[in-house]
Amino acid sequence: MVGMELSCRDNLFLKLISTDELPLPETTRLPLQWNVTVKSGAKFGVIPDAVFALQWLHTSDQQNDTLYFVEADRGTMPITRRNPKQSSFFRKLLAYQQSWTQGVVQERFGQRRFRVLTITSTKQRREHLMQACAELKTGKGLFLFTDQETLRATPNTLLLPWFTADGAIETLAEPAPVRARAT
Repeated sequence: MVGMELSCRDNLFLKLISTDELPLPETTRLPLQWNVTVKSGAKFGVIPDAVFALQWLHTSDQQNDTLYFVEADRGTMPITRRNPKQSSFFRKLLAYQQSWTQGVVQERFGQRRFRVLTITSTKQRREHLMQACAELKTGKGLFLFTDQETLRATPNTLLLPWFTADGAIETLAEPAPVRARAT
């Protein structure tokens, strides 16, 4: 989050909206947690590790305003399990996918466009998470993955390469002019 703040600080096109600045529902005791019901009838909880938004400052770009949920995967949770009632990374994917399908994020945050950013420990783990995501029937495009080594090697977090389930690479923003700093 510090890297994201530093990368956005002088960017002429973007503004970082921190969790504290997000329009959260006042009627909800825990606005950054919610439950969804999956097709089997089971309820899955969603608790992101971090939440922020990128707001595009030019009116012609504001359709690209996006809410981001961050998942910090340390590699301690199984990717899949035979019992869907037990926690797994695939279960998290399903919960976010259902949040999108059911319009929970739009209802709760007033924002339809969202992505889930997963930062994991190794490139190998990242590949396995991407393979699990590829198993989703819908909503694969919600998810982007990177690893700690790639994160450390990229000085501008906005330009960090994020991998999709099908192996494509995206960034959160294109390089932009920056404000000149007073010396």
